[in-house]
Amino acid sequence: MLGILLSILKILGIILLAVLVFVLLAVLLLLFVPVRYRISGKWNTEEKRIEGKVTWLFRLVHISMSADKDEQQIVPRIMGINLKN
Repeated sequence: MLGILLSILKILGIILLAVLVFVLLAVLLLLFVPVRYRISGKWNTEEKRIEGKVTWLFRLVHISMSADKDEQQIVPRIMGINLKN
């Protein structure tokens, strides 16, 4: 009886440790992987245009943005897959 209880506790401990390691890894990725960004634009009487890119985790997450006088466009991608159709 005691052996069964200890086996169940061992399995629960291993599962809890795996979840804790996964959460710790996610927090470390958020803290230590830099967010890269680039913004450029022209703003005068003839032409008004701005473009920007934001990438994170070696371009795994990528957001492109462009805006003219008339239109704005934001394109988010994860692993190269366009999320906005």
